[in-house]
Amino acid sequence: MGCQVYATSRREAGLELLRSRGATALLDDGAVASRLREAEPSGVHAVLELVGVPTLRDSLAATAVHGTVCFCGMLSDSWTIPNFYPMDWIPNGCA
Repeated sequence: MGCQVYATSRREAGLELLRSRGATALLDDGAVASRLREAEPSGVHAVLELVGVPTLRDSLAATAVHGTVCFCGMLSDSWTIPNFYPMDWIPNGCA
């Protein structure tokens, strides 16, 4: 279908599994957006956020204008966003 899929893992051991499934795997060091934007300067079209609050801001920063972030996971067990300021966190044109 011509899609480029990026996936992250916080463990080196998880990267090979992601690659074996056809994804470009990135080690999640908390600053994935800057590395993603090196490969995709305008950002990615869609993000599936499974970790939750701790990684949401970075996921939003990786998203292209008119891109979509699906925030559906809470693997981090963090349930609130302290000091959330939508105008700062959500890039212009993202849904």
